[in-house]
Amino acid sequence: MSKILTSVAAYLVEMLIAYIVFSTISEKKYPVFISCFVGAAIFASGAVINILFDNTFWLNMFYTLIMNFSFGMFCFRISFKSALLYAILLDFLSVAFEVLTIFPLSALFGTGITEYNSNPVLLVLEVSISKI
Repeated sequence: MSKILTSVAAYLVEMLIAYIVFSTISEKKYPVFISCFVGAAIFASGAVINILFDNTFWLNMFYTLIMNFSFGMFCFRISFKSALLYAILLDFLSVAFEVLTIFPLSALFGTGITEYNSNPVLLVLEVSISKI
């Protein structure tokens, strides 16, 4: 159960980060509530993919790119190229922060770098730190 809640929380934080970025660089198409509702639906699908495919790194990275791009295009007045560029940047930063969290914590606790898949405490800790 904690894996599901952690995954949903992590993707909703990703949505909030994307919302901040896209609303800074472009105009919103819809009121905040509708944009957040649409974003929550898009990013909740990421949590489902994450859980169904057992946190597969490459799939998560690719799907996060699709979510960020879709969110930008659906909810903001932004060009295709700009949405793609910022989706790539958001994806890159997300991966970078996750790697910068996972490797040091794995070394600190003496665990493998994929241990968070089977250790709920480590999962919550790593997700929390990487999204700060």
